Amino acid sequence: MSIGNKLRSVREEHGYSQVDLAKLIKYSQKTISSWENDRTHPKVKELNRLCQIYGCTYEYLTGVRQHDVNDITVNDILIKAESFTLSDLILLSEHINKLIKVKTEIESIQKEKIELEQQIARYNKKLEELKKK
Repeated sequence: MSIGNKLRSVREEHGYSQVDLAKLIKYSQKTISSWENDRTHPKVKELNRLCQIYGCTYEYLTGVRQHDVNDITVNDILIKAESFTLSDLILLSEHINKLIKVKTEIESIQKEKIELEQQIARYNKKLEELKKK
């Protein structure tokens, strides 16, 4: 899905017309239309404003993680790791293993949560069916 399509979809989900949104963010309806048709794209400042309006993250709205100037990339770590001692690398490895364990547990809990929510939805549906009888 293009960013323009995503912008249109989220706007419509929130019940705004292009004119409503344009007034809200003090841009023209033509600008909103240009964004949604991928003729132009909003700047980061404008995207952040839209995120505030819609109550969503930058990543959700754009499909791209918003980077901070303080972010460290994996490549940065690999370059730095070349100067590490063996004990530094062992310590780093221990920390990475802990992170992997925590991330794995989180993913497992998230899957279980989804399964439970689906089960609740099925039970609620059955309950509604029983109430109708």
